[in-house]
Amino acid sequence: MVEQRHENMAFPNREQEVRLSEAGERYRRMPVPETIDLYIERGIRQGKIGLRRRARRIFGAWTAAVMIIVFLCGIRISPTFALAVSHIPGMDYIVKLVRFDKGLELAAEHDYFQPVGAYDEHDGVRLTVDGVLADEHRIVIAYRLHSADTTVRVTGIKLIDPATENAIVGSYTFDGEDLQGLIDMILQEGERLADQVRLEMGLSVYPNRADGGRTNAGGGTSVLPERWKNEYPKPDGVWSVTIDLDRELFMGMNQTFDVGETVQVQGQRFVVRRAVIHPLGATVEIGIDPDNSMNIFSFDRLKLVNEKGEEYRNYGAALGESQQSVYFESPYFSMPERLYLEGSRLKALDKDQLEVEIDLESGEIVRAPDDRIVLDGIIERDDRIVLEFRIGLPSDEQQTLYHVFASEFRDSAGNAYESSDGSFARKRSDETFMRNTIEIPKMNYEGNLLFQIRRYPSYIEEPFRIRIK
Repeated sequence: MVEQRHENMAFPNREQEVRLSEAGERYRRMPVPETIDLYIERGIRQGKIGLRRRARRIFGAWTAAVMIIVFLCGIRISPTFALAVSHIPGMDYIVKLVRFDKGLELAAEHDYFQPVGAYDEHDGVRLTVDGVLADEHRIVIAYRLHSADTTVRVTGIKLIDPATENAIVGSYTFDGEDLQGLIDMILQEGERLADQVRLEMGLSVYPNRADGGRTNAGGGTSVLPERWKNEYPKPDGVWSVTIDLDRELFMGMNQTFDVGETVQVQGQRFVVRRAVIHPLGATVEIGIDPDNSMNIFSFDRLKLVNEKGEEYRNYGAALGESQQSVYFESPYFSMPERLYLEGSRLKALDKDQLEVEIDLESGEIVRAPDDRIVLDGIIERDDRIVLEFRIGLPSDEQQTLYHVFASEFRDSAGNAYESSDGSFARKRSDETFMRNTIEIPKMNYEGNLLFQIRRYPSYIEEPFRIRIK
């Protein structure tokens, strides 16, 4: 394994431009999935031992503390930004990708882009980090993969503090279909970036066949670091690049606006506590009233709007039962005179409907919120049981891919258990439902199994508008 720095990054061509345009369109069409409490709970537990285990893959990939996907909107690239990076070889693809997030584009215009040009190469595969955008809230890493004789797929990502060898806790997404793109990571509250961070990328490597296909066997020969050995799916190898950060560029640059305004939607109350505007993103913190009759899972169709009606789009959230943090594109470098939070719909369910009861012997659902949850099948394997569910979705459902169930479950006697990391959610574009698959240990359970609902496609609607600034 060899890590090199200051690579010549010039490689633009027409095929690359087409591929990047398609990547941007995929980002733009991608629905914003919702986080679930199990990721937060796991992140807290694992943070106590200084390690972060990769969470389930749902769409692309994301990690244990929260999950997030960048919702990139199709704005035109500004000439100022294009001119700002035109003197850096190979920056064309970065220009094309950050144009879909106006906050990132404005940050790059204001010299927040830090060129790196470091790479790691082994097993015939090179991982290059071209540069980063970073602040105290978010880090965006521009990367490329190159392999002449193999096909590679990203299986996971970790960001490591080299001084402690601990994983930096946060949530990330990336475009796993392309050999170049952006890794976008939101830091968990309390996490801090040091002067150096190390990107570790797990890859599956498939040798190409002479007929243009690929073999099924992995081609990597690397010895996996200990923290990667229990990953699912397990990578063939791990590529590692150390990134030097100029922390003076972004430390102490956030602006905080206290709000403290209570909102009521269909009898359910929440408090918009404050907004923190960072150079790369904005966070709105919301507290949930514990006396509500319904469990508020998430806030749908949220956006920040300035006095001119210009929108800063929501690109993710960290959700909990009592507090939620919602993330938006940043207005930091074009700070408006007035800034509002607007929304119209909450994903919510009555608190007495938050469990699904399953009879394993009969393979039937005993109790559920409604008939939209269907148990398709129960599959027994050597050491585990696989439960396959279908969940019907409303026609206007925007977040169509998330875990309905928490990882923890119990039996009729009150014994607590946890599902495995093999659980996942999926949906085909032509389906009016999503699938949730849960893997549980094969054990002698007492009575029926009860699964807690953490997200469900049911809504209450009423428009609201809160002044942030």
